Amino acid sequence: MLFISKIDYHTYSKFARIAYIGSIIVLALVPILGSSAKGATRWLQIGSIRFQPSEVAKIALIIFYASWLTKNKDNLKDLFTGFIKPFLLLAPIAITLVIFQDHLSATIIIILVVSIMMLMAGSKMRYFVTLGSIGAIGGAGALFALAKFTEKRSLSYFQNYNIS
Repeated sequence: MLFISKIDYHTYSKFARIAYIGSIIVLALVPILGSSAKGATRWLQIGSIRFQPSEVAKIALIIFYASWLTKNKDNLKDLFTGFIKPFLLLAPIAITLVIFQDHLSATIIIILVVSIMMLMAGSKMRYFVTLGSIGAIGGAGALFALAKFTEKRSLSYFQNYNIS
């Protein structure tokens, strides 16, 4: 951290796009070249170095979003520039790749960090509330449908085997 803090923060902005693309590439390599432990494939090994690409992605996304939000600060109140593009077009690529690694905690952290950065930069809270409400309603509907589906399967299982 001491070494990184001595670097002028403008330097990071120059590498923001490369960091984002590089993190996407490294995350995409996990299903192909990744190593497994305890049932999850989350690690890449290069020689004797073994690391989780999701940790690299967290740092890369912070650098990328800091740069992107700074460059677009005048348009953050706009629905497309201030919410849809950064939150619904750019973040889901990395988030989806982390979800496929069965890494829920990293997924939640990435979503929270990106959300907080966007809110602090000036994106409107109502966009997040609206998306969160739609997500909660959709999630509740999916859980209800899943419960009904498993209930029917459970009942038919018990009826087929005369288990009461």
